[in-house]
Amino acid sequence: MDELTSDLRLLSRLMDASALRTRVLANNLANVNTPGFTRSKVSFEGELAQALDKGGRPKALEVEPRVEPDPSGDVKLDGNNVHMENEMAELMKTTIMYSIINRIVSGKIDGLRTAIRGH
Repeated sequence: MDELTSDLRLLSRLMDASALRTRVLANNLANVNTPGFTRSKVSFEGELAQALDKGGRPKALEVEPRVEPDPSGDVKLDGNNVHMENEMAELMKTTIMYSIINRIVSGKIDGLRTAIRGH
Protein backbone atom coordinates (compact mmCIF):
# COMPACT_ATOMS: atom_id res chain seq x y z
CA MET A 1 0.00 0.00 0.00
CA ASP A 2 1.51 3.31 -0.95
CA GLU A 3 1.97 6.13 1.52
CA LEU A 4 -0.77 8.39 0.08
CA THR A 5 -3.37 5.62 0.20
CA SER A 6 -2.34 4.72 3.71
CA ASP A 7 -2.53 8.36 4.81
CA LEU A 8 -5.97 8.80 3.27
CA ARG A 9 -7.29 5.62 4.89
CA LEU A 10 -5.97 6.74 8.28
CA LEU A 11 -7.48 10.21 7.86
CA SER A 12 -10.75 8.59 6.83
CA ARG A 13 -10.73 6.59 10.08
CA LEU A 14 -10.20 9.81 12.03
CA MET A 15 -13.13 11.44 10.22
CA ASP A 16 -15.34 8.41 10.89
CA ALA A 17 -14.43 8.51 14.59
CA SER A 18 -15.21 12.25 14.72
CA ALA A 19 -18.58 11.70 13.02
CA LEU A 20 -19.41 8.90 15.46
CA ARG A 21 -18.37 11.10 18.39
CA THR A 22 -20.70 13.84 17.10
CA ARG A 23 -23.63 11.38 17.05
CA VAL A 24 -22.80 10.13 20.55
CA LEU A 25 -22.55 13.68 21.92
CA ALA A 26 -25.87 14.58 20.27
CA ASN A 27 -27.45 11.55 21.95
CA ASN A 28 -26.00 12.59 25.29
CA LEU A 29 -27.42 16.09 24.84
CA ALA A 30 -30.81 14.70 23.81
CA ASN A 31 -30.88 12.82 27.12
CA VAL A 32 -29.63 15.62 29.38
CA ASN A 33 -32.95 15.54 31.29
CA THR A 34 -33.55 11.77 31.20
CA PRO A 35 -33.46 10.42 34.77
CA GLY A 36 -30.84 7.72 35.26
CA PHE A 37 -29.20 8.26 31.87
CA THR A 38 -25.46 7.57 31.71
CA ARG A 39 -23.52 9.47 29.09
CA SER A 40 -21.53 7.62 26.46
CA LYS A 41 -18.13 8.39 24.99
CA VAL A 42 -16.09 7.30 21.99
CA SER A 43 -12.70 5.70 22.57
CA PHE A 44 -10.38 5.87 19.60
CA GLU A 45 -7.44 8.27 19.66
CA GLY A 46 -5.63 6.59 22.57
CA GLU A 47 -5.89 3.17 20.95
CA LEU A 48 -4.82 4.67 17.62
CA ALA A 49 -1.71 6.22 19.19
CA GLN A 50 -0.78 2.91 20.82
CA ALA A 51 -1.24 1.05 17.52
CA LEU A 52 0.92 3.58 15.69
CA ASP A 53 3.64 3.21 18.32
CA LYS A 54 3.57 -0.59 18.25
CA GLY A 55 2.88 -1.43 14.61
CA GLY A 56 2.82 1.70 12.49
CA ARG A 57 0.14 2.50 9.97
CA PRO A 58 -0.88 -1.07 9.13
CA LYS A 59 -1.67 -1.74 12.81
CA ALA A 60 -3.36 1.66 13.19
CA LEU A 61 -5.72 0.90 10.31
CA GLU A 62 -7.11 -2.01 12.33
CA VAL A 63 -8.27 0.26 15.17
CA GLU A 64 -12.01 0.85 15.32
CA PRO A 65 -13.75 3.55 17.36
CA ARG A 66 -15.77 2.17 20.28
CA VAL A 67 -18.79 3.63 22.00
CA GLU A 68 -18.80 2.89 25.70
CA PRO A 69 -20.70 4.10 28.75
CA ASP A 70 -18.95 6.80 30.77
CA PRO A 71 -20.12 6.68 34.38
CA SER A 72 -17.53 9.28 35.44
CA GLY A 73 -18.33 12.82 36.40
CA ASP A 74 -20.82 14.36 38.73
CA VAL A 75 -24.11 12.53 38.90
CA LYS A 76 -27.12 14.79 39.37
CA LEU A 77 -29.90 14.03 41.84
CA ASP A 78 -31.91 12.30 39.10
CA GLY A 79 -29.02 9.86 38.45
CA ASN A 80 -28.04 11.49 35.14
CA ASN A 81 -24.38 12.42 34.56
CA VAL A 82 -24.80 14.51 31.39
CA HIS A 83 -23.78 18.15 31.78
CA MET A 84 -24.75 20.33 28.84
CA GLU A 85 -21.69 22.61 29.15
CA ASN A 86 -19.27 19.67 28.98
CA GLU A 87 -21.06 18.04 26.06
CA MET A 88 -21.15 21.32 24.12
CA ALA A 89 -17.42 21.86 24.74
CA GLU A 90 -16.69 18.33 23.48
CA LEU A 91 -18.94 18.90 20.48
CA MET A 92 -17.06 22.10 19.60
CA LYS A 93 -13.71 20.32 19.95
CA THR A 94 -14.93 17.46 17.77
CA THR A 95 -16.25 19.85 15.11
CA ILE A 96 -12.91 21.66 14.98
CA MET A 97 -11.01 18.37 14.74
CA TYR A 98 -13.26 17.15 11.91
CA SER A 99 -12.72 20.43 10.05
CA ILE A 100 -8.93 20.17 10.41
CA ILE A 101 -8.89 16.58 9.18
CA ASN A 102 -11.14 17.53 6.27
CA ARG A 103 -8.71 20.30 5.26
CA ILE A 104 -5.78 17.89 5.40
CA VAL A 105 -7.63 15.39 3.19
CA SER A 106 -8.59 18.16 0.74
CA GLY A 107 -4.98 19.32 0.58
CA LYS A 108 -3.73 15.80 -0.18
CA ILE A 109 -6.34 15.36 -2.92
CA ASP A 110 -5.54 18.79 -4.39
CA GLY A 111 -1.85 17.84 -4.44
CA LEU A 112 -2.70 14.61 -6.24
CA ARG A 113 -4.80 16.49 -8.81
CA THR A 114 -1.95 18.92 -9.41
CA ALA A 115 0.49 16.04 -9.88
CA ILE A 116 -1.83 14.31 -12.34
CA ARG A 117 -2.36 17.50 -14.39
CA GLY A 118 1.34 18.23 -14.32
CA HIS A 119 1.22 21.84 -13.10
